Amino acid sequence: MNFLSGAADLIKPRIDDMGADRMNYCYTTIIIALFSMGLTARQYVGTPLQCWVPQQFSDAWEQYAENYCFVYNTYWVNPDSQIPGNVQDRIASQLIYYQWAPFIMGLEAFFFFSLGKVWGILNRRSGLNIESLVKTAQNADEADKTERDKGIAIICLHLEDSIKLQRARGEQASFIKHLVKLGKLDGTYLANIYLFTKLLYLFNLIAQFLAMNQFLGQRNHLWGASILSDIISGSNWEDTGNFPRIAMCDFEVRVFGGFHRYSVQCMLVLNMFNEKIFLFLFWWFVAVFFYTVLDTVQLCLKNRLGRSKVNYVRKYLTLRSTDERFVEQFCNSNFSTDIMIILRIITIHSSEFITRDVLSSLWKEFRQKIHDDLHEDFFSDETMSLTKFK
Repeated sequence: MNFLSGAADLIKPRIDDMGADRMNYCYTTIIIALFSMGLTARQYVGTPLQCWVPQQFSDAWEQYAENYCFVYNTYWVNPDSQIPGNVQDRIASQLIYYQWAPFIMGLEAFFFFSLGKVWGILNRRSGLNIESLVKTAQNADEADKTERDKGIAIICLHLEDSIKLQRARGEQASFIKHLVKLGKLDGTYLANIYLFTKLLYLFNLIAQFLAMNQFLGQRNHLWGASILSDIISGSNWEDTGNFPRIAMCDFEVRVFGGFHRYSVQCMLVLNMFNEKIFLFLFWWFVAVFFYTVLDTVQLCLKNRLGRSKVNYVRKYLTLRSTDERFVEQFCNSNFSTDIMIILRIITIHSSEFITRDVLSSLWKEFRQKIHDDLHEDFFSDETMSLTKFK
C-alpha cells in the first residue's frame, strides 16, 4: 500500500502544463501502469496458461509442462490446419509477447512519465520558477484584496526582473550566443523548449506505436482497426489468429535412452485480457497523437505569429485610443513570448482574472515609464531653449 501511495504521489498532474501534456505524461502513464499491474497479478497470482496433457502425466508433470510452455513460448496453428512437421515453421508461428506484456507496459509507462520530467527540468533553466508563480497565482485567486494585490505584485516583480535580465544579457551578446542560448536572450526560451517537448511527445507516441506493433508481431499497422472490425462483425480469433486463446507447445523430456518430444495444446487465458488491453492502447495512442498534433499546431500559431502578443494583450486590457500606439512597443520591450506562455499557464491553473490583473500591472508600469521619459524629454528641451535664449 505504501508503494502504491508513493507511486500515486509521483504520477500526478503538474501545475506547469497545458493542452495535451497531461494526456501524455500523466493519464497515459496511469492507464498503462494499471494495465501492467493487472496483467502481472494475473500471471503470477492466477493461472495464466492451462495445458491439456497426456493421461499418463502426473500433477507434477502437468505443472512442469504448463510452466515450461509459459516461459518458452507457444505457437498458433489454425484449427483447420495440420500441425507443421518442420520445427522451424513452428518457431516462426511462436507467440512471444504474452509473458513479457507487463514488463513492456512498465517500460512504456516510464517513457511517457519521463517526458513530463524533461519539461520540468528544462523550464527551470529559464530563470523563472513557473510552478512557484502558478502557486502564487492560485493563492492570490482565493485570497482577499490585500493578499491578492501582494500576490500579483510578486508575480509582476519576477516577470519584470526576468525581462531586465534578458535585456541586459542580450544587448552585448553575439548572434552565435543568441543561438546557443536557445532563446534565453530573446525571451523565447520557454517557447522553444515547450515546442521541443511537444515534438518529443509526438516522437514517443510514434516510436511506442511502432514498437508495440513489432512486439505483438503485427505486420499490419492498422491491426487495431481490423480487430475492432472483427469484434463488431463477430469474426472468431480462430480464423484471424489475433490473440489466439488456444495454442500449441512442444517440449522434450529426458528419458532412458534419449529424449521424448511432446506436443500439447494449451489455453492462453491471458490473451482474453491482452486483446482488450492492446486494442484499447492502439486507439488511445492514435487519439493522443492527433490531440498532441493539434495542440502543437495551436501552440505555434498562438506564439509564433507576428501579432500574437499584440492580440493577447488587447484581449485582456482595456486600452484608450491614445494607448494604441504604445501597444506594440510594450510587446516588443516589456512583454516577451515566454511571459505570454507563463500567463497562459497561469490562466489554465488559476483564472483569467489573475492574468488580467498581472497584465494590467505590467501595462501601468510601462505607461508610467513612458510618461516619465516624455516628461524628462520635455524639460530637457525647455532647458536647452532657455540656455540658447540667454
